Amino acid sequence: MAAIGFVSWIILAVLVVVLLVFAYGIVRYYTNKYEAQALPTLATTVCLTMTFLCVFIIPLDIFSVSSAVDSGGVPTKTPEEIAAMGQSIRILYYFLYSSLLAFAFCIVPFAYFYYEEDDLDVTVREKMWAAFKYTICFLVVIVVLVVIGVVIKHGKVDGDRLEWLNKLIAEQDQGDTTICFVIGCLTVVGVILWNVYSSMGIAHVPFRFVKAQDEETRYHNEEVNSDLAVSRDQIRGLYANSVMTGRKMTKKDKKRLELLKKQERLLSNRQTRLLRDENGIWNRCGPYLRPLELIIGLFLLGFSLLIFTSLFIATLDRAMNSTCGIKCGYAIVKTSIFNPIDQLFLAMSKAFPLDIIGLGGMCLFICLSTLSAVTWIGVRFLWIKLYTIRRGASMPQALLLAATVMVYIVFVLTFQVVAIAPQYATFGTQVYKDKTGALQSCTLDQTVSGDSLAQGTCVMSQVATFVNRIQGNTQAFGIIFFFSNWVFLALYAIWFTLSVFKNRSFLSRKSGLELDDVEGF
Repeated sequence: MAAIGFVSWIILAVLVVVLLVFAYGIVRYYTNKYEAQALPTLATTVCLTMTFLCVFIIPLDIFSVSSAVDSGGVPTKTPEEIAAMGQSIRILYYFLYSSLLAFAFCIVPFAYFYYEEDDLDVTVREKMWAAFKYTICFLVVIVVLVVIGVVIKHGKVDGDRLEWLNKLIAEQDQGDTTICFVIGCLTVVGVILWNVYSSMGIAHVPFRFVKAQDEETRYHNEEVNSDLAVSRDQIRGLYANSVMTGRKMTKKDKKRLELLKKQERLLSNRQTRLLRDENGIWNRCGPYLRPLELIIGLFLLGFSLLIFTSLFIATLDRAMNSTCGIKCGYAIVKTSIFNPIDQLFLAMSKAFPLDIIGLGGMCLFICLSTLSAVTWIGVRFLWIKLYTIRRGASMPQALLLAATVMVYIVFVLTFQVVAIAPQYATFGTQVYKDKTGALQSCTLDQTVSGDSLAQGTCVMSQVATFVNRIQGNTQAFGIIFFFSNWVFLALYAIWFTLSVFKNRSFLSRKSGLELDDVEGF
């Protein structure tokens, strides 16, 4: 056992290093090297690493509950071992979620405002103090949420066959209640970002592989050349106007000239990169790799449609078969409609570890698709563009905000895994033998008031326990998450339709650097 534990820690350490290198590569790929600083780069890199770790902890959680029972429904671990394993996973979840909260409300805001205060006349101490003052506002928000989570009281949930949910609520301590409330509040905010970014990314990413990129490359070259020519003409126009009138430039003209020069530099850098890429090895090998790219695209397209179909079926199942309806957030005790991803993972479990790899791949696909969507449409507040994210031309503030967006998205992803594959995400591959000796699938009510044989065999995953407690403690969260799924499905259908009939670069039609983007920089 000690040897197994040592190997597990080695695997975890290797995973952390790999994710850290991967996150750093993403930051370096998008950061403007002329604006890069150590603190924002470090904060963004570690924040993305913790985000990816939260994604990979879900398959580990499902594996831990699946390994508690063999394929014949016979427990392979004692109740004490199962409880200890569940406690370890729960502590890991709480550590990662607490780390994400620390980044979202302390470290990232501090790094953001520290960079904003950057000036030759400002000392490091002054920058740190100014950044700390602004960060206090974020800390106040999280403290208020914690206080509300401590004060608020939760009662029983009324409804048929909900003893399992009331048991989950009764078993939690004050710390669990507080953490569930805080994460629930932040997840409600994340739902908006999920519907905007994730629906676009999951729908459109496969078409970036399926459709050829020749036209897109040509379009970007023409766009950058055109924007660069316009910028240079405007710069010459400002100088010419000053010479012809014989007057010095006004403060407004000087500010505009400075912005135009910065825009010209960014566009020149981008033009250089595009020319280098056009003559690079990848473009030369592109025609030979096109079949592989098409196969990957079709595979991702099938995966994307599978996610959409499974989420639609699971949401429809909750709407039709919930015994308590809207007052409990449409909770159900078991799936009644065939769910493709559920059944796919259960079938893949016969060739372990394909099901765990498949679940990890699904979570990673969703996460990276969302990150791609953030780079396409930039960081926005409602319809207002705050920052544009482009390769080698992104400001540190843009990447810090993008990392914060991913933190909120991961909170929502925790809920969506349970929504997309409810049976598998809750019980993994667990089954139990009923009184006749027949194998039965685990259900939520069987763990409390159903077959006595199931009560000692069927163990809920920590992610399902976490999600159900959040929705059980505050029914409003369950209602919001349920109806937000319909919004996500509608937006996915829109983006998917546009991706089918539009060129693969339609999301990049405004990818050139406009003056407003530079002002945002």
